[in-house]
Amino acid sequence: MSSEGDIMPPHFFAKAQNVNKEVYLDVMQTVVKPWMTQIAAGRPYLYQQDGAPTHTSNLVQNWCLDNLDMFWSKEFWPPSSPDLKPCDYYLWGVLERDTNKRAHNTVDSLKAAIIQAVANLSREQVARAVGEVQAPCGGFYCERRKLD
Repeated sequence: MSSEGDIMPPHFFAKAQNVNKEVYLDVMQTVVKPWMTQIAAGRPYLYQQDGAPTHTSNLVQNWCLDNLDMFWSKEFWPPSSPDLKPCDYYLWGVLERDTNKRAHNTVDSLKAAIIQAVANLSREQVARAVGEVQAPCGGFYCERRKLD
């Protein structure tokens, strides 16, 4: 999600795929970073993620520090802070509400509903949700350093 109202299309992992740090890093390199580069179009951007073990591995943290404009590392991120995560306080609830309007008998049906729900989000809604984070973060800073 971006402050301009952009939202990355959903990425689905293969059935029964173990999403370890290597798999997650591959998605960062081949899906997430290219999307952010295209959407940012030369503007600086801040990337944030949650505290999932794949996200907080040194492999992923160091790649993010080396390859993203600004990045909130695991040491910087406040624990248990859903108010600072637009996906937690906005996106997941909206997608659940919109995709549960009807029952899905197949995984493909559910995936299609998720894709449609994301496509239906207005840029204004997304920008407003991301904007809710900006005010409390005014005094924060981003530190770029390698992890051991």
